[in-house]
Formats: sequence, C-alpha cells, structure tokens
Amino acid sequence: MCPEALEQAFHKYPHAKAVIVVHLYGLSADMDRIMEICRRYNATVIEDAAESLGTYYKGKHTGTIGDYGIFSFNGNKIITTSGGGMLVSNNEEKIAKARFWATQSRDPARHYQHSELGFNYRMSNVIAGIGRGQLKVLDQRVKKKKYIFEYYKKELGSLTGVGFMPSVEWNQPNFWLSTITLNGSVRPVDIFEILEKEKIESRPVWKPMHLQPFL
Repeated sequence: MCPEALEQAFHKYPHAKAVIVVHLYGLSADMDRIMEICRRYNATVIEDAAESLGTYYKGKHTGTIGDYGIFSFNGNKIITTSGGGMLVSNNEEKIAKARFWATQSRDPARHYQHSELGFNYRMSNVIAGIGRGQLKVLDQRVKKKKYIFEYYKKELGSLTGVGFMPSVEWNQPNFWLSTITLNGSVRPVDIFEILEKEKIESRPVWKPMHLQPFL
C-alpha cells in the first residue's frame, strides 16, 4: 500500500472506518507512515499478513503492528494446516467478540440459543495441533524460501528486462513467493508456455479485484 495513495483516499473518504493493509508476497508495507495516517483519521488498521508470516517490519512481526492481524494457513503458505487461519489483536475484549461470532454466536444459555448472527469459523483441535507443530519450523521455511529467491535472482537477474521484488532497509521479508516483472517485448504468456513444455509451473500474480468477472 502506497502511503501517498492512502492519504488521497482519506481526502476523498475522510470517514472511512477501517483500512486493510496487505503485505504482498511476503514484503512488508511501510507501516509507520500508514499507521500515522490512519491514527490521524481515527481508522482501525487491519493487517492482512496472510502471505507474510515470518516477515519483520523494523524488527516487529507483520500482523502485530495494526489493531488486528490476520494470517493464512492455506496449503500454499509458508506453513500450513491445509486450511484456516488466525486472528490476533492486543484488544482482548474484541478478540473475545470475534471468537463468539466464529463459534456460531452461541449464547451462554442452557439451550442452544443465538441472539446474534454467528458463523462456523472454528479451527479443529487436530488442525490447530498441526499448526503449532509447523510453527516450530517457521525459521527453517523462511531460510529455504530466501535461498530459492536468491538462486532465482542470481541465475535470472542479469537478463535484460527482468526485475525482482524490491528490498528496503526496514523490511525483512519471508520470501514467500518469488515474483518477477518483465519490461520489454517478452510477454508473460510466452514464458508460461515455454515453461509448461519443461513441466515447470508458473502463473501470473493476482488479478485486481475490480477486474474479476463477478465484480
């Protein structure tokens, strides 16, 4: 997220109640500037750290800087429980409310009773146990991802028109996904087709939400 674009957005929508900051591809957003802007407009900050577990911003874990942090344990993430995720916050009262909603909003009554709309977002004990076990190897996963990224950069970085993810002094990424940009006559689809012939998987990065057919 670009802090300058965020400031412009607040000029247009000064009463926005929340901002979701996405740490893309394991790279941390510029959180100090983003937090300063959001505090000025009294907006809640939700960090989407789905891709950045193990990433640090100025020595702090991403997902622990805003008011809330969310993490993903999907099958393609740096550690996985095969699905599900995690919500964190220092606000115990609001976390308790989120847990209440996530467990079907069941009232503390003798009968199964519901006074609010609830959802079944609970993670089973078995899945949670897998996640706790995987957390122990998070540092090893980050180290391996960094090795993969640096190998790609060493082998491909000298090619004309190929760019890699930027690195800034306040960011210690987890290198979750190695991505490149192309600047020249070669189209991404050309590379996909050549790699497919060698049985090497590749794909474009995310399509923007507003370009999705449903929206």
